[in-house]
Amino acid sequence: MAGMLEFNDDIFVNQDVSVMNYKGDAPFKIRRFIAPLLKEKLEISSSHVFPKYLGWDLTDGTFKAKWTANKNFDRWTKFEIQIWCWGEQSDGKTGWLKAKTVSYLKTKYIYANSIQKSMWYTYSLLFYDQQRSKYAERGRKIAVEIWKEIQRKYGMRN
Repeated sequence: MAGMLEFNDDIFVNQDVSVMNYKGDAPFKIRRFIAPLLKEKLEISSSHVFPKYLGWDLTDGTFKAKWTANKNFDRWTKFEIQIWCWGEQSDGKTGWLKAKTVSYLKTKYIYANSIQKSMWYTYSLLFYDQQRSKYAERGRKIAVEIWKEIQRKYGMRN
């Protein structure tokens, strides 16, 4: 009777999603900025950064993109950040851009039998929940650093 326990927590629980706004030159250049930023701030290799979607409409100049990056904290828990960008860029290379980030702390434990499952709950209650809280705080700090770096690069305001 093998199974899996999975916990997905929003890092910024009970907080509204903020959207950054930018108007100016070359908003579509953000596509070259996000992946290296995630790689640097999360201290991960390129294989942990996933450009999930990158779309450009040639007829009206609109675009949208989504990146996801994962950082493993230990063998059970990882931090995941998703960055969405959408906007419009004209032929004159000016336009607008909006961006938002969402961060999660994901824990996955695979067990082989009910004894391991109950041992995990005991271990989690006594020790691991405190460690996950530290990971969540670390993830919040990383997400805010990424958020501020995007704002600094583009002079955005939320």
